[in-house]
Amino acid sequence: MADTTTAQDLQKDAFEVIRRGQEAVVDAAKAWADATKQVTPKLPDLSTYTGALPTPAAVVAGTYDFAEKLLANQREFAQNLLEAIEPAPAKKA
Repeated sequence: MADTTTAQDLQKDAFEVIRRGQEAVVDAAKAWADATKQVTPKLPDLSTYTGALPTPAAVVAGTYDFAEKLLANQREFAQNLLEAIEPAPAKKA
């Protein structure tokens, strides 16, 4: 049980470090975007050319939806594989 707790604690710590790193990147991206908005010229409206393209948010959402389905499928596959190779219970004589 101690091994499971240790592994869970390590995972929790890793997720927290990753979350803080991601938060720092988002904050830096916001600061960069705000700074560049002040110095970049207005671009012409390109919606007539880009209207058929998905938005970046739609691409991200679609990618993560696919990844979630793939991960769920892989989990089911691994569980089925483990069940298939699990040794049969020993018969009592």
